Amino acid sequence: MGSCPKLAQAFKIALNSPKPVELNSIQIYKLHSMGLVQTLDNCVIPSCNLYREYFQRVLV
Repeated sequence: MGSCPKLAQAFKIALNSPKPVELNSIQIYKLHSMGLVQTLDNCVIPSCNLYREYFQRVLV
């Protein structure tokens, strides 16, 4: 994700939100295809709490 700052920013928003976050369909598709998020209609949540905890520290 280093070469995709907009995608990384969208993922950070999802990580830091306690509720499902609405993203555009391309961002949802890319993050879901990488296994980073689960989809809920047009919203996403991190796939697991381990990802949330790890990426909150890594994506500063």
